[in-house]
Amino acid sequence: MFYVHVLYCPNKPCFVSCIRDKRGINGVASSNLMATNKREVKESYDNLGARLYDLRYEEEQGEKYETVLAEVEVKEHEIILDNGCGTGLLFEYLSTTAVGLDISSSLLSKALTRIQDVDDKHLIQGDAENLPLRDHVFSRVFAITLIQNTPNTARTLEEISRVGYRGTIVVVTALKKAFSEEAFRHIIESAGYMIMNLINDEKLSDIIAILSLKIS
Repeated sequence: MFYVHVLYCPNKPCFVSCIRDKRGINGVASSNLMATNKREVKESYDNLGARLYDLRYEEEQGEKYETVLAEVEVKEHEIILDNGCGTGLLFEYLSTTAVGLDISSSLLSKALTRIQDVDDKHLIQGDAENLPLRDHVFSRVFAITLIQNTPNTARTLEEISRVGYRGTIVVVTALKKAFSEEAFRHIIESAGYMIMNLINDEKLSDIIAILSLKIS
């Protein structure tokens, strides 16, 4: 099943310029959302629900965001991708244009309530391994606590690279209970990224990698 759902798009000219030119429902870009493992991930988060997600993870995720944004400057003119945005918690830390993508309709419904009074935040439901977004759009890409949920991590990192450009800063984090630092470093370097900083703070549940794209 091929599907992408544009949930919220107040600033249409800006957002449409990000959408990948690919056949889909009503001309909107489509992405392969429903591979078996991805279906399980989607159903898991949909069943958890947005309220329990926030109760369980809001404080934990906030600590990660604060650590990341202390290291990565985000300027007002930039366009940000929050890949695996969940309930849109990161949006509360950003004052610039941002696109949030997630596989879970339940979590995105909560994200929608967070941004309805602003016109520079956008939401789509889609697949991190097949981003329905144009090449070379985003100056900053955040993938916070995402890759443990992607069956093909290498493909996910390849797609992140595609939607960035020369000078794009990418932040990827890995749950410590799922990845050792050595394994995480290997995954990142094998995907062609240069590690600018690797943060392994004992207070955080994730290892944080701040990356730049290798330009051949």
